[in-house]
Amino acid sequence: MRKRFDKILDKLDQRLAAMRASEQERREELIGLAEALRELPDLGRAITELKALQSRWGGQGVSVQLERRDEQKLWLRFRAACDVVFARRDDQRLRLAAQREAGKQVALGLLDAFEAAVAAVVAVVVEDGASLKRALSQFRADWNTLRANDRESAEGFEARVRDLERQASLAIERWQQERKNTQFELLERKAAIVDAAEAAAASSAQADVAAAKAAWDALPRLPGKSEGLLAQRLAAASGVTAKDLSAGRKVRETLLLDLEIALLLPTPEACAEARRKRQLEHLRMHFGADSLPTPEAEELLLRWYATAAAPDAALDQRLAAVKRRLLAVAK
Repeated sequence: MRKRFDKILDKLDQRLAAMRASEQERREELIGLAEALRELPDLGRAITELKALQSRWGGQGVSVQLERRDEQKLWLRFRAACDVVFARRDDQRLRLAAQREAGKQVALGLLDAFEAAVAAVVAVVVEDGASLKRALSQFRADWNTLRANDRESAEGFEARVRDLERQASLAIERWQQERKNTQFELLERKAAIVDAAEAAAASSAQADVAAAKAAWDALPRLPGKSEGLLAQRLAAASGVTAKDLSAGRKVRETLLLDLEIALLLPTPEACAEARRKRQLEHLRMHFGADSLPTPEAEELLLRWYATAAAPDAALDQRLAAVKRRLLAVAK
């Protein structure tokens, strides 16, 4: 009986040894696969495959347990290979977190700098409006670059960006209106000096050209070609006649119609027929063979002031509406 029993045990030991050898071979294969994943460029794929290998390592399909010492050695080798891959993942997460934080700081830097520029101009618009326009343009370019390169960092600040751009746009609009209003006021003051000199000459009174020139020089220069055109009127004021002023008034009537048409302003009923005729002339000039570009409203306004004309309260009242419209649409 003992011999038979020993023989059975020997067969069992042989079978168990074969199964353990097969299991060890399976574990070695898993270790090899895990070690191969350590340098796989696609880290996401490496993590996915590694988790699958971990499931296979201790899965329900294991039919036999290895010797504790052998099991421990194999497990340490497998875990070491896994740790390398997971360490790569942790390093990548740290780098991404650092990149996100760096991107966030860049975004905050852009926003803080632009917010400071907006706040400064909102407080004192007249002098700094032009710089804010440049700052707004530069900020939009920089922010679009940041958004293209690091959308994740930009997304958290979009509401603040929209609010700052709105504040800047409103401040620029106010600055443009104030600047335009200042220019209109200066234009009127210089035109009034010329008007007085022309009125004196037309009435055969002795015009004080020196006093008019002194009053003119005491005022700031007008922008662009406005200064030169009104200066020409002042230089010629002493030779203006009543006939010249009457003819100039008719020119201003036409210019005023053009302004009201261009700005979609109403014209008094008494001038309605003249406006219709002027609109037809515009159409003929626009579609004719010798068509010319339509002057901008501000150029028409400058022509008004560059024309020597007799004063007319009704025309001045209509012109005031023109200037209000120009201020409302100042860009």
